[in-house]
Amino acid sequence: MTGLETALAIGGSLLSAVGSVAGGISAKQNADAQADAAERQANEARAVSQREAVQRSKEAKLLISRQQALAAASGGGATDPSVLTNTGEIGKQGWLNSQTALYEGESQGRALEDSAAIGRWQGRKEMFAGFVDAGSTTLNGLGGFAKNRRLNTFPAVPSKPKRENFWPEMSPW
Repeated sequence: MTGLETALAIGGSLLSAVGSVAGGISAKQNADAQADAAERQANEARAVSQREAVQRSKEAKLLISRQQALAAASGGGATDPSVLTNTGEIGKQGWLNSQTALYEGESQGRALEDSAAIGRWQGRKEMFAGFVDAGSTTLNGLGGFAKNRRLNTFPAVPSKPKRENFWPEMSPW
């Protein structure tokens, strides 16, 4: 193997190794970016659910207020037992509706955070695989270079040694 062939073989192995490392790092950066986006979405889902919970509470309060106003206007009185029972039921349902909205946002947020954590783990795994692939490529390339170098440098042993091959200066022939 000539010097140029040797340099090209080693250079090709190293270039392939650098490509593997760069690919692994790029995969990790991509996974991290996607995880960051999922975490932002989780925060947004929680914020939306909080606004929804406040809105559902307001709706329940407005409904209670309207019921009391209608009861008072009808002449029956706002403190009538049936009106108070209905008011209590509306209040309970309003609280349940607001808590359900909070739960939905929290559930969605946790799912997005889980997705982000899995994505980050996969990114780290792909980066590690890139380093392992780079090491493997480098070692295979150097191993092939060493094998070719050994085959080209050391000639094969002849099947039947000749006397002049061992001591050519002392040969009587």
